[in-house]
Amino acid sequence: MVRDFRLDAVRLMANYLVVLIHAWAAFQYCVRDNMEFHFWQFVCNGVGGVAMPALFLVSGYLMSCNMGEYVSKIKRRVRRLVVPFVAWNLVFVAFYILLAGLFPRLSQRVEQFGLDSIWGILSKTVSLFDAPIDMPLWYLRAVFFYCLVSVVFGYGIKKIGIAVVAIVAIVSLYFSVMLGYGDKMQFVCPTYSIVAFVLGMTMAGRGVSPFVIFKHPVWGVVGFMGMSLLGYLFICDWWTYSIWKDVANVMAMPFLFFVAKMIPEWFTKTKFCAFLQRSSFFVYGGHFLFCSCLLHVMASYVKLDLGKLTLLIALFFLGVPLMWGIYAVACRIRVLRKGMRLLDGTL
Repeated sequence: MVRDFRLDAVRLMANYLVVLIHAWAAFQYCVRDNMEFHFWQFVCNGVGGVAMPALFLVSGYLMSCNMGEYVSKIKRRVRRLVVPFVAWNLVFVAFYILLAGLFPRLSQRVEQFGLDSIWGILSKTVSLFDAPIDMPLWYLRAVFFYCLVSVVFGYGIKKIGIAVVAIVAIVSLYFSVMLGYGDKMQFVCPTYSIVAFVLGMTMAGRGVSPFVIFKHPVWGVVGFMGMSLLGYLFICDWWTYSIWKDVANVMAMPFLFFVAKMIPEWFTKTKFCAFLQRSSFFVYGGHFLFCSCLLHVMASYVKLDLGKLTLLIALFFLGVPLMWGIYAVACRIRVLRKGMRLLDGTL
């Protein structure tokens, strides 16, 4: 399997683009339907939206089709996917419950999620179908499930090649569109995610890097078009499932792989980039807590009309250097370092 530094670069960019997606939460404090609103709606959901299909493709590519390594890879993914999935969700549950008495917003969340019961807590930490309380972690759950059934994908790839991608797409779209499960599948196993994962496995099975596949400028154009379509669809209706959202995600999938070739290799060897790589999983898992808290605390103090959404999104991103600092300090303290491994995917 071909592996180079750009795979890590793609994952790094995607992790921080996921933060951009959730910075859109600032909209709830702002005037809607003006130019600023639609601009950030497009940026957060369109530009940021290229992250997820790229992450699924990289995950599938790294899973590969070598069944001889299946057991060892599943063990590693239990440590690096399942453990942080449960650990982060438990952190969120504890945060909500412990501080609910001090903050009405958290009290509402406890009631909304049913965190006053064991069943409610389990449904938000280990459920297979409910959205986790740490929403971005649905990706970890989906990837782990795809890894478990990768033996089936691998067998299909060896027998019929890339046609297996079309088969899983048709089957998934049947459930999403024909049976009407699209809304429920958006944070469980959306069609674009399984298509990207299986496509990544197919590339690995053929021994071809996605950077070779997507090197032609036409893929940059296709990716940009997919990103633009995704942004437009979210402006039209960002809550409801549409088959065109799956199409847009698949079209956007090559964008980060095309862009990654512009990143110089020397930059990836710097200490700064190495720190960004080490902390990116922690940022991915924790930004829904740290960045969101900063946003909700500061929103009431921002009295602007024009420019308020822009400022709040910037405040949301201030949570990222806060997390960098927490991560850097925790990694230097032995007791905390061990706990940090449960949260940063390095167990």
